[in-house]
Amino acid sequence: MKHIHMAEYNQAIRTQEHQIKMRVRKVDKNHDWTFGQGLNNYANKSDAIYFSVKMILLSVRNDWFLDLEHGINWFDYWRKNPDMLAMETDVKTNVLGVEGVVRIDSYEVSINPDNRQSIIELSYTDIYGEKRIVNNN
Repeated sequence: MKHIHMAEYNQAIRTQEHQIKMRVRKVDKNHDWTFGQGLNNYANKSDAIYFSVKMILLSVRNDWFLDLEHGINWFDYWRKNPDMLAMETDVKTNVLGVEGVVRIDSYEVSINPDNRQSIIELSYTDIYGEKRIVNNN
């Protein structure tokens, strides 16, 4: 069975200029796909890359029925004394696998033991030269 990645599912096409013509469905404040506004529900260029990176941080591996390999295996890290280096490697590998991400410029994890919440924030540079900051919140 061929795995379909989210960017491919949303019609990513590489052009001769080595840039990406990518359409990725936008998500709302609850991280749900938006509908009802035709092409306005899709992001392009740097915004498409941003939403793809955001969805990587929000996705749990084996959860998306179209591609069970999509996302991070968060259950490996949502436990006492997680392997933070393995988590960082996993997150960075997945983000760098997003078509259009050139490099990761910064990576930071904040953990609040009182409410048992962790925030991963990273910045990356895309093929359009834009530096974006994204987190899993």
